[in-house]
Amino acid sequence: ASLDENKEPGASFVVKPQTGAGSVGVTFCDSPKAVWEAYYKILAGEHKAHCRNKYRHYSHAGVLLQEYLKGTEYIVNSVVCDGKIKTTAMWKYDKRPYNGAAFVCFSKELQVISDPNCEEILEYTEKVLKAVGFQSGAIHAEVMYTARGPVLVELNCRLHGGNGAWVQPAEICMGYDQLSMLMDVYLNGGKVFDNIPSRPITANSYCHQVKMRSHIEGVLKCVVFSQFRRIEALPSYYSHMFGVRVGDRLLKTVDMPSVPGEVTLVHNDKDQLAADYEQLNEILAEGIFEVET
Repeated sequence: ASLDENKEPGASFVVKPQTGAGSVGVTFCDSPKAVWEAYYKILAGEHKAHCRNKYRHYSHAGVLLQEYLKGTEYIVNSVVCDGKIKTTAMWKYDKRPYNGAAFVCFSKELQVISDPNCEEILEYTEKVLKAVGFQSGAIHAEVMYTARGPVLVELNCRLHGGNGAWVQPAEICMGYDQLSMLMDVYLNGGKVFDNIPSRPITANSYCHQVKMRSHIEGVLKCVVFSQFRRIEALPSYYSHMFGVRVGDRLLKTVDMPSVPGEVTLVHNDKDQLAADYEQLNEILAEGIFEVET
């Protein structure tokens, strides 16, 4: 059947590379014509132009066409040992239009099972893992919560990515993390793994991992010190990292490779965390970088 035959009013498609990461080359399409345009751009390698240094493993593996899912996206990180599933952390994405891109990751927020939709998402993900017959190792799943319930976006037989920036915050908030549990299973016979809850029931603290964003581009001159001091003064400020240095080319943020850094917020008061996240977004919107003119 052709795209025209399958298209229903209001339906949309997602076109993306089969090999990749960080939303690079992911395109929302609302017509068969747009699908073919995205398809040929990916085959031509246009999506790799600004991120070759970060994603050297990209190849011309092919193009994937998916249903566009309207909803909220979640991360489910699990470790499986002899078929026993333990979810070590759940995160909820905050993705928004930015700099002309259809979606840019603003943050991921740590979740527990009592948060809205989380128990249903966990039950669904566990059924998926059992259906595919995965027995041992790490799993990183991304699930969209839609009007019809949870729908799988992707299932990866690996640890959560992001250069491991999530490890320490997860350890602080949950008391354990996916990496240490995977190592415990392989090197220690799962002695610690056996004693952690099968699902994230409670948290010691709450966390937002917030992506820095830039609405300007050029050669980076400096970080605006007065703005960054405001970030460090937030009650929930925990840490930060930069992905660019003075003299580097600062890009307008449209996907993960163009994210210039990250700020981690941790607090035991969820309301304080939410207030700080809102204020941090205001600071980032004002701008924290200066480029050469």
